[in-house]
Amino acid sequence: MNKEEFFDKINQMLPIERISDNFLEDVDNAYKYYLADVESLDVDLFENTSVRNEIIQDIKDKIKAIKSVLKKYLEGCHSDAYVLLKDSITNTDGALDIGVITIGKTEITDQYYYRARINDGTIKSYADMFHIPNNKREIIKTERFSALGYPCLYLGNSVYDCWEEMGRPSFDELYFSGYKVVEEFKVYDLRKPTKEDYETEKLLDLLKRLVCVIACQFKVLHRDGHFKPEYIIPQLVLELIISSNRKKKETECGPYSLAWGVAYTSTHLADDFPYKEDYLENIAIPVINSDIEQKYCNVLMSLFEVSDPICYSYEELKEIHSGPFWGTIGEENTLRETYYETKLGFVEKRIKENTKFNQSPYIVIDGPKQIFLPAEGGSAQIIVKSNADWSLKAEDNPED
Repeated sequence: MNKEEFFDKINQMLPIERISDNFLEDVDNAYKYYLADVESLDVDLFENTSVRNEIIQDIKDKIKAIKSVLKKYLEGCHSDAYVLLKDSITNTDGALDIGVITIGKTEITDQYYYRARINDGTIKSYADMFHIPNNKREIIKTERFSALGYPCLYLGNSVYDCWEEMGRPSFDELYFSGYKVVEEFKVYDLRKPTKEDYETEKLLDLLKRLVCVIACQFKVLHRDGHFKPEYIIPQLVLELIISSNRKKKETECGPYSLAWGVAYTSTHLADDFPYKEDYLENIAIPVINSDIEQKYCNVLMSLFEVSDPICYSYEELKEIHSGPFWGTIGEENTLRETYYETKLGFVEKRIKENTKFNQSPYIVIDGPKQIFLPAEGGSAQIIVKSNADWSLKAEDNPED
């Protein structure tokens, strides 16, 4: 099997449909297909037979670990499942072995993400479109990438993505805000691979990463269920990120050098809309400062400027005509143009061109929480990032 054929098979496989009520059985079947495809790859795609055998064995070990994690979790041994996953997908330094991407402004254009909320009468400003406040944890619902009772910021790369992720509620009454990236940040890459990921120099890393991608790409069988087994691995992955990063932030580094969240492709790939993976990329970033006394995370506030929320039905009233023109969807090369002629694209353009972007006051110390100086004296450099005036005051330690 060549790279192009392999790409087509994986592309058709993801996201994965549940075919039975037995989740472990569905996982086993998915990995059997994947392993068979890897073993069928042309030998000349590998440096030599030894490298090929090592890659296949590593994939088998990771698959075995994922299946063991799920079994332990479903048996009620959640802590055992966490340790098993940690041992199988983390490096010696605690980082996840699944690849990292940097998100930020490109040389050509700004990078935008979007967030949607149902109009429940409480949305008054851009602040209401941020993550669930640290002091409102009781309203946090379970999501694919979430930690129970722990606030996270979920964003989509298109308005369409947000609408699909919310289960297609009435579009005209939704509120949307744009998130313009103003500070680069890192996230782990669990997206559905693109053709570029199958290039020879990237292929070996991709083969190993796909084991974890597959585990996170199962469509939910029972969307109204309180427990979703499809979320087990994604939620444990996020817990690993939080735990590992908190330990590093104590004594090693500041938050900006760490990958704090994940980028992933939505499983809501629909046949009745032409917008595929390029329109369905999400990021989930757990709060870094989780103190209840601080309503929102100051590190997450520093990453984005957030637009005032807008509602389509209200924005439509401002138009001289009756709203955006509904053009016929064209070929692939004109898909983006026709997208902007729909309600979805209209909202995105309105956010970028006609709304005010805001940023709450923040101050972030980009360094470890604990800084140790040698007894004989010394110095340490501390990087402070802020969008407001600040001062530094030295106080005597009352315990001295």
